[in-house]
Amino acid sequence: MPYKDVWVKPDVFMRYRGVIIYYTYRYNNVNDSVSEYHYTTNEEDTDYKEPGDGFVFDVRELETWIEPVHPPYMSGEMSIEEHNRRQGLWDMWHKDRMTERYAKMAIRNAIKKGLLVDGIMQTARHIGV
Repeated sequence: MPYKDVWVKPDVFMRYRGVIIYYTYRYNNVNDSVSEYHYTTNEEDTDYKEPGDGFVFDVRELETWIEPVHPPYMSGEMSIEEHNRRQGLWDMWHKDRMTERYAKMAIRNAIKKGLLVDGIMQTARHIGV
């Protein structure tokens, strides 16, 4: 049976100082998973398989990235009470969208510092340092 792919504009992650940051999608498929750490400044380059090529970047590679302090992980032996306590902390973490908040902070600071220029992440490799 024939099929037809239809291009759709990606969702906007954030706008700051005239720069638009878009979500990236696994295999450029809007119905597939959205990346927590890979973003793009080009609405037509949204495949996060290989960040660093073109307009897709990994926010953790920006010098402005600060790793958030995570709640304790759920692995290992623990009492039911401890498991429930940790689960509650992780539920709050996700409810408060902490990864997204830290990503937006890093991107805003990168734009202020000129590390995201003309839609491309500037690194020492890019600017010849």
